[in-house]
Amino acid sequence: MPGSLPSPEPSPVPNQGQSPEPSSGAGSVENLPGRMTRKGRVLHTLGFLVGLGLFAWAVSLAFSTSNREALQRLQALPAGSIAGLASLTALSLVLNALMFFVTARPLWTVPQSGTVHRDRADPTMRPVPILDMLTINCIATLLSLLPFKLGLLVRSMLHVRWHGTPVPALLAWLVMFGAMTLTTALLAGGLALLRGKIDVWWGVLLTASVLGIAVLASWLVPFALGAAMQLGQMLPGRMRRAMPRAHELIAPLSIIASQRRTFMLHALLRVLDFGTFGLRFALLAGGLGIVLSTEHALLLGSTFLLLNAMAPAGSLGFAEMGVAGAGTLVGLPTEQIVLLSLLTTALQSVVAAVLGGVGWVVVRGMRKNKAGLGVRREAFGIRH
Repeated sequence: MPGSLPSPEPSPVPNQGQSPEPSSGAGSVENLPGRMTRKGRVLHTLGFLVGLGLFAWAVSLAFSTSNREALQRLQALPAGSIAGLASLTALSLVLNALMFFVTARPLWTVPQSGTVHRDRADPTMRPVPILDMLTINCIATLLSLLPFKLGLLVRSMLHVRWHGTPVPALLAWLVMFGAMTLTTALLAGGLALLRGKIDVWWGVLLTASVLGIAVLASWLVPFALGAAMQLGQMLPGRMRRAMPRAHELIAPLSIIASQRRTFMLHALLRVLDFGTFGLRFALLAGGLGIVLSTEHALLLGSTFLLLNAMAPAGSLGFAEMGVAGAGTLVGLPTEQIVLLSLLTTALQSVVAAVLGGVGWVVVRGMRKNKAGLGVRREAFGIRH
């Protein structure tokens, strides 16, 4: 019937002690999300240069004479306030790692006796440990400041290298993550504009909207994708022969979309993440003597988050001036908002670098120990 997708069989991997390499073709490193053509690299270079110009402009505005009092307060900012801001930044990174964790979970399969689902036609992937997820997320967040989609490319490369994630499953995972985040942001922002404030009824309406979309998408998306696959079989020649490759992406998309709980958990974590960004802007503003309402703090924080995630050529400069533009639209002083944005960027970069560096050392050490244990088991003929 329309909407049904065939379930491909898993492929065995003889050695559980080794991390599987990505398969060829659709699963090769050359096809990683984030890779680009020469034209794309040129455009990203130009975009990054524009971003550097915007960043320089932002710095000049932030350190202008109109911010003299705020800069003096910044020098006297208590250690407790800095620790609180760093903790909120770390919490945001953890929440994002949990969102990636939750979104990928429907695709996970548990290896049995050394069998890992890694075949190109298999829509599943190996489970990713939460510490790996947090480490990769911190590294990708830090690299998102730079052009050439380095954050996305490094995130993809590490998942393929460390966990043997098939590229089609990885691509579906990232697409669904972005779609869930964008849907949540549009719902939360739209309801806030509709009501003119964020209160209990805003939360009730957002919860009901998320639940309704989760139920609708769990039926509609797999049905539409399955129908598209069946219609594709009627296409002529070369287009019909491309359908097996399309199935590699459509199958994991359908699996994730069919899980209502996945979107609901993702939306909950994303709203909490919006809250951490808004609270950071509010605390920074309070510490620097800048007047900022709760609604404006959430607006600026959410804008900062989305621009960091969606900036096409690196977020440096674009996020700071984009937040300043959003603040200007609601009547906030540009120089003060730019200062808040720059400080948020700096703090996020430092915390991501520290957590990512520590996580990298710990995860690499654990992986080496695990690989050594696998070699010793093989030497003694132990299979389990």
